[in-house]
Amino acid sequence: MKARTLQPEAVEALTQPIRERVGLTIRAAREQTGLTQAEFAEKMGRRQAYISDLETGKTEPTISTLIFIAYVLGKPADYFIPNEYMNLAEFKAIKTDELSVGETELIQKLRQVEGQFSQYGLIRFIIDTILEYGAKMQAEFEWWETNTAYRDDDK
Repeated sequence: MKARTLQPEAVEALTQPIRERVGLTIRAAREQTGLTQAEFAEKMGRRQAYISDLETGKTEPTISTLIFIAYVLGKPADYFIPNEYMNLAEFKAIKTDELSVGETELIQKLRQVEGQFSQYGLIRFIIDTILEYGAKMQAEFEWWETNTAYRDDDK
């Protein structure tokens, strides 16, 4: 897999404290709904101190927590991710004749939701998460293959 090339604005964005920006966005969304930290914490099944830590940037939400926050506050998940983080990489153009039938079908489905920014952003977020998970699983499998006690000569 080829490494991605970061755009200059992406490099600048990555140097800014994302936890604090996400936390401020969570706080603003919570306040828009009229919930206190205590009420929000109760709906989330968390302690109020955890909500405070999220909102002040002392802690960073996991992907599943961010999706649950979005659900509780009635916002799309990508609402909490700063725009400059949504398009960090430049991608090489792909010729349409290089696409498989499955890839073409996926592109057509993505085009159906492209105008609905929140769903489109969420789909991209989910795909990136799946790719990260796949890479972790591949690394674990490779470790297992090289470090297990089972060998062909043990038969």
